[in-house]
Amino acid sequence: AVAQALGFCSDLVAQLDASLAEQASRLHVAELHGQLSRDLGTRLRAVLPEGLALPHRRFLREGQLALASDAGAPRENRAVCLFN
Repeated sequence: AVAQALGFCSDLVAQLDASLAEQASRLHVAELHGQLSRDLGTRLRAVLPEGLALPHRRFLREGQLALASDAGAPRENRAVCLFN
């Protein structure tokens, strides 16, 4: 009975962790949407008329990307966000 209760608690904690991670992802998408809306305004609406924060959209990763250019030209670094 104790082992079964521990298994149930472990499953419950795993579900809560997954739910919290999903909520954090959605919050991050909403925050990015707000920031991009302030920074880009109508240009963002032209590219994403339905908006960035949608129920199915999940934030995956954020980081720096070095853009390679023609030989001898300096690399350009950009901040990028990856969504599903």
